[in-house]
Amino acid sequence: MGSPGTRTCRDWQWGLAVAALYFGFALISLRWVQSPFGIAYIWPSSGIAVAGLLVLGRACRRPIVALVALASIAANLAGGASPVAALIFSLANVAEALVVVGLSRFDRPDYGRFESPAWVLRFAGAAVAGGLLSGAIALLGAGASDPLDFAISWITTVVLGILIVTPAAATFLRWLRGERSTSARVSPLTRYALLAVTLGASMLTFGQTDYPLLFVPLAMVILTTWLLGVEGAVVSVFVISSCAILATGMGIGPITFVESDHGEIVFLQFYLLVLQISALPLAAMLSETRRKEASLTEGKRLLETAEKIAHVGHWRYDLAGETVAWSAEVYRIHGYDPSRLISLDLAILAYLPGDRERVRAQIARSIELGESFSFDARILRGDGSVRHVHAKGDVEMCEGKVVALFGVVLDVTEKALALEELQAAREEAEARAAEAEHLADTDQLTGVPNRRKAMAVLDHEIARLHREDAPLSIILLDVDYFKAINDTHGHATGDTVLRAIAQAGVECLRRSDVFGRIGGEEFLAVLPGTAEQLAATIAERLRAKVAALDIPDLHRDGVSISLGVAQFRPGADATWLLQAADNALYAAKSQGRNRLVLAA
Repeated sequence: MGSPGTRTCRDWQWGLAVAALYFGFALISLRWVQSPFGIAYIWPSSGIAVAGLLVLGRACRRPIVALVALASIAANLAGGASPVAALIFSLANVAEALVVVGLSRFDRPDYGRFESPAWVLRFAGAAVAGGLLSGAIALLGAGASDPLDFAISWITTVVLGILIVTPAAATFLRWLRGERSTSARVSPLTRYALLAVTLGASMLTFGQTDYPLLFVPLAMVILTTWLLGVEGAVVSVFVISSCAILATGMGIGPITFVESDHGEIVFLQFYLLVLQISALPLAAMLSETRRKEASLTEGKRLLETAEKIAHVGHWRYDLAGETVAWSAEVYRIHGYDPSRLISLDLAILAYLPGDRERVRAQIARSIELGESFSFDARILRGDGSVRHVHAKGDVEMCEGKVVALFGVVLDVTEKALALEELQAAREEAEARAAEAEHLADTDQLTGVPNRRKAMAVLDHEIARLHREDAPLSIILLDVDYFKAINDTHGHATGDTVLRAIAQAGVECLRRSDVFGRIGGEEFLAVLPGTAEQLAATIAERLRAKVAALDIPDLHRDGVSISLGVAQFRPGADATWLLQAADNALYAAKSQGRNRLVLAA
């Protein structure tokens, strides 16, 4: 298991990577694409900071914020800002990132996922709020002659940076973390070819000033969004935006036809905003639609499979159109060709004469009274054979009137045999599942929960602490001189010792506690709702019980255990709790064994 020190180091490494990207893009922006106010057309570094906080989560928040603040100060100083202005500008950039991430809601299940239309709207609103706050703070260090124009310029660059760069940077960071998008419908080769074509089209559009080909990148955005989903949308917009900004900053490209510098900036920013509006919401909606489409397709397939297996079909009779719709299984039960059109009279005529009028009366009664129906009857199949069916259903109402009937038909000709087979299969499946679950969660030597089960219980109890205010303690114990027992008395005796200790643990703990074997001679007790002192009492009772064990094969040597007790602390996790108990266990062994120590 990873130690807190290792995890902290990794967090700072990710923070350093984000800060390096932040610094690099900040220098590029300040050097190549500045507005008359000394502000870039777009501030991509804001998007990088937000992406880092979104993707890397709360664990990396402090390292990212600290390192990004330093990177921002350095970039602003390198760009010619005074130390005070650099500090204020950096405070504005850090504040905007925290506001965007905070307003995006950590508790949402779709947090940080641009495939969700609802979250994309929330993210866009958060970006605007962050930009407004950032602009207000930046004014304090600007010393601008026209504060309003400065604030508008600052806000637009920041908001564009967040809206355009955050999705692309988040995608890049997820690539680095080994995550891959599943929204694309094309092969990897086609994906890279599309992105290469997008880059080529962008260079063609913004590398010349003769032809206003601004619609070409927009068309490529729509195409890549349609084929590659969210991943294609964010990457293509980023590629096009980069080409547009660099070309405009160097004084080339079709956007330079705008006469004034201010108008050129506004046009470029508006163009980039249109690109993102055309891509990201569309990609999110496409992703959502495709998920629903896939879910519906899979649901239909599963329904048809289930109907075929269970010999159950469904049908619907529309009163207004006097049309009957059968599922494939209803056609199969009746022995009819699925292409055959079915009317209500034809459906009722399929029943044997002795049942036909009863069925007709039942249907008429349901329509008249608006009540459900259920009946058993016999039908004459197309091949001349007779099948017994059970039909049931209900009416569909609209404005107090019956507009349709919906029902299911079950072929019960071989009902008894089918039920017997189903019951037998169910019992066998349940028995095998229970056996498999037991084997997967049980230590085969001692019969107590194994490491997998014990750790799962610990994770569950820690998760429950976030909802309930209750203590949680664990006991980590290790058999003293167990290697000597194996070497002196043999492994069979060692196994006997482990089984005896496992039995003692089960007997000393309460029904709500879990006692499991997590290593060779190491055991873990999870004590929900138990404070440290009570856990220590239980641990002492267990230690004394083990010390009193009478194991004949050990002769006079006896057996003892050392125990470490730790209580969960707010803000900790399973790794910390186990490490605390392990440190206490180590202290118990260092102090002479056959004792327990409370975690510091």
